[in-house]
Amino acid sequence: MLFEEQYQSLWAALDEIAERIRCLGAYAPGSLSELMARAAFALALRSRCSEIAKSNGRAWVH
Repeated sequence: MLFEEQYQSLWAALDEIAERIRCLGAYAPGSLSELMARAAFALALRSRCSEIAKSNGRAWVH
């Protein structure tokens, strides 16, 4: 039963994320792996922008 509850919770959370993405006018990822890849890319991009800003003596606000 535990795995079923986890599955249902994850599905509900992913569905909410997909709805928010669609409300912004973009296509929602079709799979969890695609969503995770996009999230990892965005996180890496933010991190790199922050590093560049710090090296230039500035604060990067996202």
